[in-house]
Amino acid sequence: MAKPRRVSILLDHPRSPLRWIVLLPLFVLLAWIYLPVTRGDFVADDYVFVATSRMVNAPLSAFWQSHFYEPYYFRPIGVLSWWLATSLFGLDYASHSLINLILHCVNAGLLFWLLRALALRTSAVAAGVALFAVGPFALATILWPSNRFDLLAVGFLLAQAIAMVRALQGNVFAFPLAMLAALGACWSKESAYAISTMMCFVVLVANHVPWRRRGTLFVLLGGVISGAFFWRQRILSDAYAIASADPVGQVIDGTRAMALSLPKLTKLIAGASMVPWFGWGLLGACLLALLWVRRDAEVSRGLIGGALLVLLAAVVVQTPLAKAFAPMLDGGPFGTITFARFYYAPWAVSSVVVALVLARGRMGGVAALGLVAAMVAAGLAARPLAESFVEWTRQEIKPMSVAATQLVDANNESPCVYVLLGTQGKQPYFRMFSDVTVKARTASPEKTWRCQVMTESTPWLFAFPATANPFELPLRTITNPDGKEKADSVWSSIRYRYRLPARDLATLPSARFFEWRDERFVDVTEEVRAGARQVVSKDW
Repeated sequence: MAKPRRVSILLDHPRSPLRWIVLLPLFVLLAWIYLPVTRGDFVADDYVFVATSRMVNAPLSAFWQSHFYEPYYFRPIGVLSWWLATSLFGLDYASHSLINLILHCVNAGLLFWLLRALALRTSAVAAGVALFAVGPFALATILWPSNRFDLLAVGFLLAQAIAMVRALQGNVFAFPLAMLAALGACWSKESAYAISTMMCFVVLVANHVPWRRRGTLFVLLGGVISGAFFWRQRILSDAYAIASADPVGQVIDGTRAMALSLPKLTKLIAGASMVPWFGWGLLGACLLALLWVRRDAEVSRGLIGGALLVLLAAVVVQTPLAKAFAPMLDGGPFGTITFARFYYAPWAVSSVVVALVLARGRMGGVAALGLVAAMVAAGLAARPLAESFVEWTRQEIKPMSVAATQLVDANNESPCVYVLLGTQGKQPYFRMFSDVTVKARTASPEKTWRCQVMTESTPWLFAFPATANPFELPLRTITNPDGKEKADSVWSSIRYRYRLPARDLATLPSARFFEWRDERFVDVTEEVRAGARQVVSKDW
C-alpha cells in the first residue's frame, strides 16, 4: 500500500491551490497590525492627490501631460489610482488607507508566486514572504496612503520578474506580460526605471536557457523601458532641473544617510528591544543556511548574483533624496513612515535574496522557521507605530484641517484670500499644504477652489481650476536649483502655482487674517491692518 503524500509535497505542487494556504496567517496578521490606521486621517501630500482628483475632468490625460504637483515626476498610473479611489470613496479615509493594505497583500502574493516560480523549497518561500510581508520596513511604508506609488511600482516589478521567469521557461504569452509590467512599474514611480533595467540585464546571465530566448526577452524589455523613459522626457522637458550638478555625490551622500539611518529607523518602527532580535536573527538565519550547502544548489548561485545586482540598483536609485529626508527621523510617526518608503523596493529584493540563500543550505529549513518566528514578533512589535500615527493625525492634523475648511467655505466670496497664522510651530505639515487641504475637504468646490489659502510660511503650492483667473498677489516666486523660475503647470482642468509668501503679509490686498487659538481660527484682520499684529513671513 502506497504511503500518503506529505502536506509539504502538496504545497510544492505547482498547480495545487493548497500552496496559497501559507499566506493566510500572514494576511490575518497584516490586517490586525494595520487595522488602527483605518481610523486615521489625511496628511500632507494626501490632500494634494485628493484635491486634484476632485478637480480633474480628463484623468487619462495623465499619460500625455505633466500631471504631478512637482513637475519632475511622471506617475500616471499612481495618479490615476488616486483619481479612481477619490471618485469611489470621496473623503472616506478608511477606504483610502485599505487600498495600501490590499496592494501590499497583493505584492506579498506576487513575491510568493515568484519564489515558487524559481522552484524554491516551501520553507525558503515562507521565510522570504514573511520577511517582506511583516518586516518592519514594508509595514511602515504602507501606513501612509501617499506611499502608494512605491507599492504600485514594486507590484509591477514583481509581476515583471514572474513573467520573465515564465518567458525564459518557454511561455510565449509571458513575453508581452513582462513588457506591460515593466511599463506599469516605470509609470508608477521613477525608481523603477533603474530596477526594471537591471532585471532586464539579469536575463542575459540566465542558466540553461537558449541565447535566442534570452536575447529576445532582453530586446523587448529594453525597448519598452527605453520607450517609457523617452516618452517621459518628451513630456517633462525640464525633468532634471531639480537635480544638482553632482549626481554621483548625491548617491554617495544618500547611501551614507540611508545606512546611518537604518538602525534608528528599525528602532522607531519595531522598538529598541526588537532591534537585536531582528538584525541578528536575519543574519544568523542566512549564516546557518550557508553552513552546509546542498549539492544541488549550483543554479541558485547565479540567481543570488542576479538578485544582488537588482538589489544594488534598488538601493542606488533611492539614495538621492534620502539625505534630504533624513532629518524627518525625529522620533515622530509621520517622519518614520515617510522615510521608510526608501526601503520598500530594496526590502522586496532583499527578501528574494534571503529566500535564495535559505534554499541553498541543508539547515535552511531550520533557519527559515526561526526567521518566520522573528518576523512575526517584529510585526507584532510594529503595531504601536500604526496606533501612534492615527493619534497624531486625529489629534493634531484633522482639527486644524477641518477648522480651516469650514472657515473658508463659510466666507468664500470672491476675491477670497486667507492667511492662517499660528500654524508654524503647531503643525508644520498643515502649513506646507494649507491651500490643497482646504480644496480637498471643501463642501463648496465651485467657490472655494478659486480661493488662495496660505500661512505665514507656506504653502509653496496652490491648485486652481485651469479656467480660473486667481486674484493676483505680490507673492515671491520660487526658483529651481538651476536658477530658473518654477512656472505654473497645467494638467487637464488643474493649474498648479508655486509661490513663497510676501515678506510683509499685511500688504496683501483683500486678505483676511486668522490666528489659531484654542483649537479654532480667530479673525485678527483688524489687528493686522491696524499694525497691532505683526505677520512677518517665514521661509519653509
